[in-house]
Amino acid sequence: YGRNLVFSFNVSDTEGVSYVKIALLNENNEWFNITRDYKGTNTEITIRTVDLTGGIWYVYVYVIDTDGTVISLIDDYDMAPQGIRIIPDVLSSYLPWIVFFVGLIIGVLAGIGVIYKYFKSKFGESQAVSPKKRETTSKKQVPKKKVKPKIVEEDLKEKRLSPL
Repeated sequence: YGRNLVFSFNVSDTEGVSYVKIALLNENNEWFNITRDYKGTNTEITIRTVDLTGGIWYVYVYVIDTDGTVISLIDDYDMAPQGIRIIPDVLSSYLPWIVFFVGLIIGVLAGIGVIYKYFKSKFGESQAVSPKKRETTSKKQVPKKKVKPKIVEEDLKEKRLSPL
């Protein structure tokens, strides 16, 4: 599943080959047909398996010449159609849901991280400031002592000597 089926052709006809056709038939009798112009030995038909449902597909190969005569491998070579098993991709149907839930989980975790960082920065700063406020408010106001000026003997003498 997910790979391409490549059919290469190297056929010849006395009247000339005009088209090549691949017909795929699945177990439910559903046909998948593709026809291409024949361009010589390098003619290839590529079929994406993504376009096919899972199960067994039987391959029928037809060559149409310039006169319109259709020849198949079964008619010409007496070969039974070859079966190709396409294994369905089970994960692809669940992949959108898996991506959704993984994205949801990452989004919730990122949201929790942002909210945690916001509250940590908001309340972390207020707790760091509040002890400083407590220290300043809890200190008792100590009254300043009044300093008495020393009276120097010289000042006293000057005051006594000075006229009033």
